[in-house]
Amino acid sequence: MTSLQCYIRVASPDHARALVDYFSCRPIIQSHGLDDIGESPGASKKAITTEIIEGKKEEVYWEKVPEKVRRQAVEKVVKVLSGNQPLMPAQSTQGHSEESRSRKKRKRGQ
Repeated sequence: MTSLQCYIRVASPDHARALVDYFSCRPIIQSHGLDDIGESPGASKKAITTEIIEGKKEEVYWEKVPEKVRRQAVEKVVKVLSGNQPLMPAQSTQGHSEESRSRKKRKRGQ
């Protein structure tokens, strides 16, 4: 099985720590890329691991991010820290997916 790596930017250092803590306490694997439930890893399978990128690794990461995206990320952090923007969007993901399902059902019924 191939090992994949991805970077996730979150709204604050607290969110990053919560993400790392969650996966540290709950070993889980995905059976495929769209597996949104997961399962406990068997003896031969490696659980999802997380780490907070800091120092030189973080510098290298940001060097690869386009300038426009870097600027937007900094602006968002400034807004969040100043209290002008909520950390999470007002609409929940669950509400969004229910809305999407309703639209799909309507399209099929037409």
